[in-house]
Amino acid sequence: MTDKIGWKAALAGSAALLALAGSAGTAEAQDNWCVSGQAAYQARDYAAAREAFTACLEGGDIAAAQLPDAHHRRGRSHMKLGDHAAALADFDRAVARDETHAQVLNSRAWTLLLMELPEDALPDAEAAKALAPDDARIADSYAHVLSALGRETAARQAFDAALELQTREQIVKFQEHLRAAGYDPGPSDGVAGPGTRAAIAACVRERCIIWK
Repeated sequence: MTDKIGWKAALAGSAALLALAGSAGTAEAQDNWCVSGQAAYQARDYAAAREAFTACLEGGDIAAAQLPDAHHRRGRSHMKLGDHAAALADFDRAVARDETHAQVLNSRAWTLLLMELPEDALPDAEAAKALAPDDARIADSYAHVLSALGRETAARQAFDAALELQTREQIVKFQEHLRAAGYDPGPSDGVAGPGTRAAIAACVRERCIIWK
C-alpha cells in the first residue's frame, strides 16, 4: 500500500528546502523536488509525483540535459492519472529536446493508443523499437499498436518477439494481466506456452489493450 502521508511529508521537506535555498541554492532544492517526484511515482502516488515534477521543471534551474527525463516523468504521472492531453504535451516537449529518447517515444505511443489513435501511435512505436530493439516493454508496446490496428498476424509475431525479450517475472505479470482482462493463459508460471499464446491470439482478435 502506498504510504501517501510519508510521500507528502517528503514533498513538504523538499518545499522547505526550496524556500530556504533562495537564489543561491535553488538548483540543489530543484534536485530534491526531482528526487521526491521519482520516489512518489515509484510508490504510485501519481498526484504527488506530478506536483513534485512540476516544481522541478518550473524552478528554472534544472540542467538542460535533464529536461527530457523530467518532462517524461511528469508526462507519465499525467498519463497514470488519465490526463492524456497533459501527458502528450510533456512528451512533445521531451521529444523536441531529444528525438532519440526511446522511452519517451514509447510513452507517447501508449498515450495515443489509450486515446484510441493507433494510427498516430504507430510512428512513435516504430521509432522507439528501432532505437531500442532489445527493450521488452517497447516490443510489447509495438505489438499492442499492431493489434489495435487490426494487423493480427503481425501483432501475434510482435508479441512472440516481445515474449522472447521478457524475463520470467515479466511473463508472469503479463499472464496475470491477460487473465485480468478476460483471456485465460493457464497458470502464471512465467512460461509462454500454448495457453499463453492462445490467450494472446484471442486478445489480438479483439484488439484488446493490456494496459498495466
